Amino acid sequence: MSKVDFVALIGNVNASILNVELGDGFRIEEWPIEKFVGFYEYMHGSAEHDIWFKLDDAWGYGHGRMYRPKNVYVVTKVLEEFPSHDLEKGQEKWLEAFRKRDIAESRVTNLLEDKIIKLRLLSEGSIKVCVEFFYSNDDGDLEMESSREEGLHCENRLYKIKKSDLDLINNLLKSPPINSRRKYINFAINNFSQAYRVAHTDLEFITLMIALEAIFNDGKQELRNKVSRGCAVLLGKTKASSRKIFKDVRDLYDKRSVLVHTGDTKKISRDDVLSLQSYVRRGLLRVLELDLTKDDLSVRLTENGFGSYSKIKS
Repeated sequence: MSKVDFVALIGNVNASILNVELGDGFRIEEWPIEKFVGFYEYMHGSAEHDIWFKLDDAWGYGHGRMYRPKNVYVVTKVLEEFPSHDLEKGQEKWLEAFRKRDIAESRVTNLLEDKIIKLRLLSEGSIKVCVEFFYSNDDGDLEMESSREEGLHCENRLYKIKKSDLDLINNLLKSPPINSRRKYINFAINNFSQAYRVAHTDLEFITLMIALEAIFNDGKQELRNKVSRGCAVLLGKTKASSRKIFKDVRDLYDKRSVLVHTGDTKKISRDDVLSLQSYVRRGLLRVLELDLTKDDLSVRLTENGFGSYSKIKS
């Protein structure tokens, strides 16, 4: 066993991310941008890399190419007992250690991704893991063990955390990893996450609509009305707010139908995407809290009317 360090660059964030307590040994640090560039280039050796372009354009540190910040934000973690490999012990032992290392790395990557999903559920913005490294550090002599870089990027929208949301965010981050027993919830979360890796507004919109349909569609009646009404009943705390949600989601679904049937992408605006994303986010938080089967959820949404927020949980 040996000690290995982990570093991951988080994109589309500002200094408010430093207030987040990720837990599980993860720390969020502020690095001078030159320090990260030097680290990135050192890890990759002498090969040429367009690191500055990635920071500005793909990873959300160019702020619309208006200016470049002095700092970036990284997640670090120390793995004190990491499987070591040594060819001198034979190929079979080396392959066994390699598989164990792969499992250990995947465990760290998946745990961080779970925390990113939780952050996305509680605030708007295109927060993402841009690139991550596992490396050894022998008295300043760094040697990369492995790295992974995100190749697909959605629109850069800055992720900012309000102080009023911080307690809620940190409490959710302390909870166990999201691993619902409900297939429909996991499918909705997967599509919600995939929307953060889509480069086009119209495809992001469609992916988010699939997530919403996964929650509210039971295939038993007209889809537009079923999804709109279910969302209104689940999320509306008053009759007035339910009516607004019903109208909003119905209008968004109409735009989805126009897009699918005509291919006219001009009908979908950034505001439409943000509105739909908000409903998906709120819907996911609610169904994760309720932990109902799809049939039980459908029955409760059918039996209750607008403004029945508190009754749904009973």
